[in-house]
Amino acid sequence: KLARGNAGATTQDILTVDAAGNVKCPVTQPGDAPVYGVRAWASWAGSTAGTNVPTAGGNVASVTRNGVGDYTVTFTTAMPHANYAVSVGVINAAAITQVMGAVGSKLVGSFRFTTINSGVSAVDPTQVTLQVVA
Repeated sequence: KLARGNAGATTQDILTVDAAGNVKCPVTQPGDAPVYGVRAWASWAGSTAGTNVPTAGGNVASVTRNGVGDYTVTFTTAMPHANYAVSVGVINAAAITQVMGAVGSKLVGSFRFTTINSGVSAVDPTQVTLQVVA
């Protein structure tokens, strides 16, 4: 344990490494509401065909483009349960308005979602981003 102040201070721990080598760092924010960390995030080109490694990200092993606007995201390390929250964002260079992500199936190891426009048609955004909180 690394700690502020003295090495034995359990309430002041700023970094802990467990027996498996996983690093845990408590986040300090003002207020009493709990803080939840992002368990996975990624960014990639929405029109890239096939299965790909994200352009940038963490805990995302691959993104598969199943078809136009249809993606499966596979985690490197599974989520602790399938009740996680997914936030999808898109950047769209084309003149398509109101593109959004609609999450379908969620498993502990992966999830599938579709990007659609305001006419409820599947589209490939220029860039897709996501965050997963569990």
